[in-house]
Amino acid sequence: LTYPDGSTKLFGVTISVRNKSGRDFTVRAREARAGEGQRTLELEGGVRVVASDGLDLQTEKATYSRDEDVVRAPGPVSFQNGRMSGGGVGMLYDKRNDVLQVPEQAQVTMRPDDAGEGEASFSAGAAVLDRTQNYLQLTGAAHVVRGSQVLDGDQATARLSEDEQVITQIELREHSRVSG
Repeated sequence: LTYPDGSTKLFGVTISVRNKSGRDFTVRAREARAGEGQRTLELEGGVRVVASDGLDLQTEKATYSRDEDVVRAPGPVSFQNGRMSGGGVGMLYDKRNDVLQVPEQAQVTMRPDDAGEGEASFSAGAAVLDRTQNYLQLTGAAHVVRGSQVLDGDQATARLSEDEQVITQIELREHSRVSG
């Protein structure tokens, strides 16, 4: 639907972005509202961002800015990429820099590999997954359970393999404690 002021309302929305940082992205939603020129889209209903390398983000309501190349969501969000999954409240996904931020109630799980190894769960006030630098950073009472080990600190950084499927190192900062 197009309105006299140049704004539009779209149904069954699919946005395709090709070869952005070597990946293709698809953003889908049941409906979207856009101002003149469709530079900013308010997406609602089953909002999903899928990258060609397997990253899959889901939420119910989000805003997409074409100028910034950023998807923002105010409510519950979940994501998955291979063995890694997680979620929390709120999201900022910077497609240009391939960085996912979850500002509240962040939780991330790494499922075990085929050999039953590498399982870990993370929780913290906030999380940042930097896909180009291959790390997951948790801030605000970071809590990590990895096998029989329990790691706590104000901040935890998990260094990841290139494909983000293996934790290669975990760093704790400030008020750190390891047990188990």
